[in-house]
Amino acid sequence: MKILLTDDSAFMRTIIKVALKDTPNVEFMEAENGDVAVELYRNYRFDVTFLDIIMPVKNGIMAMEEIRAINPEAKIIFVTSISQDEMVQKAEALKANAFLAKPFQPEQIREVFNKVVSGEMPAGAVAPTALTAPATPAAPAQVVPEVIPTTPVAVTPPVVVPVSVVIPDAPALPVQPEAVVTPVVPTPISVPVAVAPVIPAAPVPPVVTVPASVLVTPSIPTAPAPVSTPVVTEVVPASAVDVPTPPIQLT
Repeated sequence: MKILLTDDSAFMRTIIKVALKDTPNVEFMEAENGDVAVELYRNYRFDVTFLDIIMPVKNGIMAMEEIRAINPEAKIIFVTSISQDEMVQKAEALKANAFLAKPFQPEQIREVFNKVVSGEMPAGAVAPTALTAPATPAAPAQVVPEVIPTTPVAVTPPVVVPVSVVIPDAPALPVQPEAVVTPVVPTPISVPVAVAPVIPAAPVPPVVTVPASVLVTPSIPTAPAPVSTPVVTEVVPASAVDVPTPPIQLT
């Protein structure tokens, strides 16, 4: 079973794919616009083709015309919105097999798909007015509150009576005698002061002035001159020296 899902919303393609994933031997292919859908159908001849009506490049109406030109027996399920009345009328003229109105539930997708595959919904069998769409909840009934007439009650305006209020004078405050303020003399406080001891200076020796005429140069004794001692050299004659004579060896 080859199924072509054509919608510019990947989310809507996923919803249909999940709803039909348990179909035996199913193979899905996807297209994001009618132009791609026509090319895919020309090559694969799908068993069922889902077409969104409002798409970019090429809408579902134009894609259906070209697909039916390729195969007049092509089974096409339109995915549309109830508010797209003009587009739905054009799709009806092309005799689509079925219509699915957004939003839809998985069980609605399976029900329409099975009827188209089984032949219960041939081409042009379902009018756009018979869209499988969720029931619109009835508007709640408006509750009109009951109006109970009331008898008007006469209202007597209040009577304003002037009232004189006597406010007594405030009693005079007693005069307080002036207070005598005695100045407070602070008591002197003795603070010990550390006094450094006075150390007397060392006495300075008197300076004695000696006249130049009195100055005496002390005499320095001269060291005695060294005395030279004569050296006596004893001369020994050569004959007096005992020189050993080497022995004479005869050959």
